[in-house]
Amino acid sequence: MFDFLFRRTAKKPIATQPVAQPAPAEIKSRQEHARQAALTQAGALEGREAAAVEFILQCGFADARLIAAAFIHSHALQEQVYSAMRNTDRRVARLMQGKIETGLQLAKREQRAQQCLEQARRLLVDAQLMPNQVAALDRDWSAIDASEGQTRQAFEVVRVALHERLACQAQLQRALIDALAELRKIAHALNDALPEASAGALDQLALTVEQHAAAAEAPALPKHLLPAFRQELDVARQKLAVQQQHQRLLSARAAVLSEWEVALETGEDPTSPSTLNATLLRAQWRALPISPAGQQDSAEAELEARFQAVLRTAQAGAAPATPAAALSTPVESAELQPAKASEAAPAPVSDSHLQELKQRFAGALDGMEKALEEGLLQVASEHDKILRSIDIKLCKPSTAQAPRLARARAELAHLMGWARWGGNVSREELLRTAEELPAQQLPPTELAKKIGSLRERWKSLDATAGASSRELWQRFDAACNSAYEPVAHHYRQLSEERQQNAVNAQALLEQLQALSTATQEAAEADWKSVTQQCQRIQQAWSRQGTIERKEKKRLDAKFSAALATLAEPLARQRAAAIERRERLIAEANDIRADDRTAPETLRALQASWQQQSLLLPLERRDEQALWMRFRSACDAVFARRKETVLAVDADRLQNLQQKEALCAELEAVTEQSPAALRKIMRDMHDGWTRIGHVPRAAEQQLARRFDAALANLQQRIDAIKRAAQSSELDVLQRKLLLCQTLEAAIAQTATNRNVDRDPVQEPKKDWAVAWAALAPLAAPLERALQTRFSAALTALTAADDSAYTAVLENNRLQLGQELLRLEILLGCDSPPALSRERLRMQVEVLQSSLRAGQPQMTQQEQLAALCSLPAATDAQSAERITALLQKMKSDS
Repeated sequence: MFDFLFRRTAKKPIATQPVAQPAPAEIKSRQEHARQAALTQAGALEGREAAAVEFILQCGFADARLIAAAFIHSHALQEQVYSAMRNTDRRVARLMQGKIETGLQLAKREQRAQQCLEQARRLLVDAQLMPNQVAALDRDWSAIDASEGQTRQAFEVVRVALHERLACQAQLQRALIDALAELRKIAHALNDALPEASAGALDQLALTVEQHAAAAEAPALPKHLLPAFRQELDVARQKLAVQQQHQRLLSARAAVLSEWEVALETGEDPTSPSTLNATLLRAQWRALPISPAGQQDSAEAELEARFQAVLRTAQAGAAPATPAAALSTPVESAELQPAKASEAAPAPVSDSHLQELKQRFAGALDGMEKALEEGLLQVASEHDKILRSIDIKLCKPSTAQAPRLARARAELAHLMGWARWGGNVSREELLRTAEELPAQQLPPTELAKKIGSLRERWKSLDATAGASSRELWQRFDAACNSAYEPVAHHYRQLSEERQQNAVNAQALLEQLQALSTATQEAAEADWKSVTQQCQRIQQAWSRQGTIERKEKKRLDAKFSAALATLAEPLARQRAAAIERRERLIAEANDIRADDRTAPETLRALQASWQQQSLLLPLERRDEQALWMRFRSACDAVFARRKETVLAVDADRLQNLQQKEALCAELEAVTEQSPAALRKIMRDMHDGWTRIGHVPRAAEQQLARRFDAALANLQQRIDAIKRAAQSSELDVLQRKLLLCQTLEAAIAQTATNRNVDRDPVQEPKKDWAVAWAALAPLAAPLERALQTRFSAALTALTAADDSAYTAVLENNRLQLGQELLRLEILLGCDSPPALSRERLRMQVEVLQSSLRAGQPQMTQQEQLAALCSLPAATDAQSAERITALLQKMKSDS
């Protein structure tokens, strides 16, 4: 068959030499040289992206392409290389994809960094820079993690400027807080310090605060600081003015007392003791201006004590006067003069009413102080209104109540200022929240609730912190209205949906009315179609959306009327259908269980039932009840028929138990002998076939279990067989190695004899002991190796072993042929140098296999032939023999 191969070979000229093919080592060397050149060229492409792209597209070495790809940084070139290498070089494609994604991330990061830089610049020129804005900016910048570059440097410069502004704001705020504390300290010490010194300190402090108010960062200060300082400064100046007036009054009264004391001591006119009596002195003292209520102090008490001393001196030195003369003296006019100069006296009131006013005044004052202590500003304001409603002329505060009232009103004014400031801060926060609502993308209902909540909080601030400015209210109202636009749009959509739902409902109503009219006019209506259309229209009516209440009420009434028109004829048709199904149930009850045609009759009745159901579906309740009755009748027939099958089922269950016991016995086998295992498998299989059928539900599962148990035993047999074969091949390898070693010793002895050396005497008993220590092999292999070993051992002990040495050398070529033939049979690789010889031998083996009547050698026979051949074995042949034995182990 393959003669044409040899004929073609014969046609070639004998003298012509074949073209020399390069050796594999030379080819590999050339490839390595080209690879190194490509790597060197790729390493020199740094900074030349276009050349690197061209190199990658043309280079055939993956490592060089990867090195060149590392030098490509342009996004367009990266895309080009990725598109070209996506299905060619995965490493380069992954590198380009990673660089593209990294570039996109860097671009996105740079964009966010530019946005942060623009925001920082806007904040830098903003007049009212807030710390939370800078903190938010720092958080955004930290989240970006921008790399070193111009953007980062510019941002650092702007951020330093922002932090400097914040530091200036903090210093300015601290200065104002310190000034406010100093003002309160001066105000607290007004009673002890000199008015002139306090006035100078207040003026200096006011000048300093005005300078702070004119600073560049003043707009960013808390809005309550400057108003609070100015308010307390006005209070302090008023208190200082009262103190100065009080000081002037004390000085005037002290001067008058000094004149009287001098006149009483010297007795000179015009104020001699003879003309100064107690009544005149008392009238003149009362005529002097006095300090306001609450301003009496120790100096006033001292002046009063001096006046009492002068009065006692005048009473002791003056002559007594009659009451009538005293009343008619000019002293009377002096006593009446202050009364005429003062305001008209209030109308007289009763003692009970005056006492009630005093109790009311004291209770309101106590309640006001208690409310201030608890921080109840609104309650304190109510008590202050009560106090102001009491006429101060009728119910004048006592000496102890006046300073309490002044302190309480001052504290109330202070708290009211803080409340107004807090209200403004809260309003600004509400305004900011309202302005941020459109960006939050809230659902309309939640947005409406939030806007309503913001407006309610604004109203509550009007009640607790006073009214806001008109401008702030207009901004808040505009922000709320702007945020409410999506809600208004949502409500408009809902209104439009309600209108559309009303239109859809009207269309459904018209369909129902048209169906009712068509049913009444038709001679024979398709009641199944009518029922389905009615159900469809009813379901659509129930699923429709919301409609205005009045419109829905009107449409529901019309829909119910149209539905009632169809209800009467449909009810008659359903009654007829129920009667027909009752007859089917009666026929099912009349079927006999012993009738052989009972199943066919039942199936015919069920088909008729299904046909009736398709013609006109009943109400679900009626349909379910009738079907349950019909099904019960059919089940009763089948139940009676199944009673006869129970005996067969009992047998099947018994067979099931027997087969399960057989499976359990098979799974519990522990025998290790392959022959015993095969006998057990045959016996179990015969017993399995003798057992009858089992229930169909367990048949497949039980069969799989039995097959799995048999397969497990077969695997154990195969494993034992493979282990035995592997052990036998190991023994074969050791015995073959022992033979090769013995033959190598014979060759070495011959060599030593040729060079006039003493041969090494190998004791026969050592080689024999080593051979006996190995287990015996199969008969063919054992005979072949035993014969080879005995011949080699005989030659080793003989005086002249040159003939056996020649045999070993002569058989070297045949050994190579046997190895090559066995490698072909086993499918192992041969040395590259023997490729032509292997091809020739393969052709010979194929030709011999195709010749009729010629037996072919098996692997075992070929192995026995190899083992029985005494030959000088070199290292390469030994390696090939070892590879062949390993191949046989892996194939076993």
